[in-house]
Amino acid sequence: MRILACTALLLALAVLLPSSSAPAQNLPDAPYLSATTVHNYSPSYQQAKSPHKLDWGFLAIHGIYAAALASDLSLTSIGVSHHCEEASQGLGPYPSTGRIVGYGLAEFAVVTVGDYGLKKLGRHLGAPQWMQNSFGSLGAGIGTFKHTRGSMAWTRTNCL
Repeated sequence: MRILACTALLLALAVLLPSSSAPAQNLPDAPYLSATTVHNYSPSYQQAKSPHKLDWGFLAIHGIYAAALASDLSLTSIGVSHHCEEASQGLGPYPSTGRIVGYGLAEFAVVTVGDYGLKKLGRHLGAPQWMQNSFGSLGAGIGTFKHTRGSMAWTRTNCL
């Protein structure tokens, strides 16, 4: 029951976190001190300032995705060690723990790089900030949902 509550919490955070970080992006910069004069906005300062591609929302949603992935992969390893078959066709019916971990690391790397690329593409095309945040968490949101379902499926079996 505790695993179900944790996975439900992770899924709720994965859905709510990208939308909650969007309004903070629209806040103006704090004034900065230059020589003896305080400037709120200087054109040269604004052009030199580069926006962050890896913000806290991006890192948090991918951290939640990593937790869901780790939960699913660890339960898969335990289930296979108790002679239960894995349903994923990519891993085969009885994968080793090394194969499970390798598959998980490769999936996490591809999803994270893909999300970063989508976020960077959105910024390059001049998309609104909410769209960049949505594209930057698309793969992680889908992966969190998929691996949360996988973890819950393992908890419903008699294999653990």
